[in-house]
Amino acid sequence: MNALTQLHTGSTGALLLSAAFGLALGSFLNVVIVRLPGGWKVFFASVFSACPQCGARIRWYDNVPLLSFLVLRGRCRACGRPIAIQYPLVELAMAVITAWLFSVYGPTPYFFLYTVFFALLLAVAVIDLRLRQIPDSLVMIGCFSGIIGSLCTPLPGWTDAMAGMVFGAVVPLMVTSTYEWLRNKTLIGGGDIKLLGMIGAFVGWQPLGAILLYSALSGVVVAVAVKLAGKPGRLPFAPFLALGTLCALFGPNFFTTFKGLP
Repeated sequence: MNALTQLHTGSTGALLLSAAFGLALGSFLNVVIVRLPGGWKVFFASVFSACPQCGARIRWYDNVPLLSFLVLRGRCRACGRPIAIQYPLVELAMAVITAWLFSVYGPTPYFFLYTVFFALLLAVAVIDLRLRQIPDSLVMIGCFSGIIGSLCTPLPGWTDAMAGMVFGAVVPLMVTSTYEWLRNKTLIGGGDIKLLGMIGAFVGWQPLGAILLYSALSGVVVAVAVKLAGKPGRLPFAPFLALGTLCALFGPNFFTTFKGLP
């Protein structure tokens, strides 16, 4: 047992460190979520953060993940307007994810692989929720990362990862194209189809059926609730694909013997 494994199995300090890493990663994801839809030119326009409402530059001591939000009581120091709740929620979500992944996998390739996976899922889900769009660049980065990661880990393995990426995109594309031809209605968007391909690149082809099932069921439940609340409108599907992925990987799987992440 090496020193890193001992740190993983016996130290709460390692978990706290992994959570701190998640907070920092969540802060970066917020930058991605806000800037990337405007294009790479906007993304790299400035290394400094600024208040989206008054444009005031945010100093480093007001940009500490989660802590600054609490100290400032959720308001910009310059203009006093509320800071979007998205920022602390994304940071907290990534802190929980990285701490949990480290508690399961320790400092192994799986920890880094699935940290990238869940970070991309979270970013895509929030962007789709905010703007009803899924950046192709994030999906492409995810597909590339999933395939490269599969070369470094026994599961799902590069053949299953390639099959997952292809089946995840091609099969839904065929189904939705047929549905659109028959009913003249869109079943799911092109961005969602590409996202399924990215998910397949990380988890393989086996859980894709369960992921679609859980995603569809959760989407229907929320759509019915929204309609009953008197707020009709088309819901973004990426958040439900992210939720369906979590349910399929860690909940009962009715399609295969796949039991989740290794």
